[in-house]
Amino acid sequence: MLRHLLCRGQVAGAPAMRDRLVGCPSLRVRLVVHRWWSGLVPQEHVQISTSRSSGAGGQHVNKVSTKVTLRFEVASAGWLDEYTRSRLVMLQRGRINKEGEFVLECQETRSQVRNRALAFSHLTRMCNEAAQRPKETTPEKKARVVKLQAKGNRERLIKKKMRSDIKKDRRKNTSRNDW
Repeated sequence: MLRHLLCRGQVAGAPAMRDRLVGCPSLRVRLVVHRWWSGLVPQEHVQISTSRSSGAGGQHVNKVSTKVTLRFEVASAGWLDEYTRSRLVMLQRGRINKEGEFVLECQETRSQVRNRALAFSHLTRMCNEAAQRPKETTPEKKARVVKLQAKGNRERLIKKKMRSDIKKDRRKNTSRNDW
């Protein structure tokens, strides 16, 4: 199933994307290409290590190193521009260790090849998210937001005044002279 999805390009599915081979030549993963970032994770700049996965699986888990760990130093990642690097640090701060290395582990499947392809796919997705630049707010949109905020404040104050009047009416009905 996973191989089927990866080969058909449904992992990152947008029409204006280029096919790139990542991790394994038999698995094709589609990557988004941005102006600021080429969309390619160069394997020579990423340290790849494998180890034994945790969890259930019996003898297979105890014998085969299927977990894949990707590491790269964010500060010296020349394949990412400065904006993408800073956003990656901000968005994925839990994945960066004290030495400044970005660490990504993948042990989703029982195959090392698939885990490697998935790890590169996850890394590419994270870099794509970090490369996204916020859209410029138009003056019309700013004016509309200010107008809606003013309207919301007006309605809130009207409701607050109505609630205050209800409580004031209750006080008028009970006088202290009746006690």
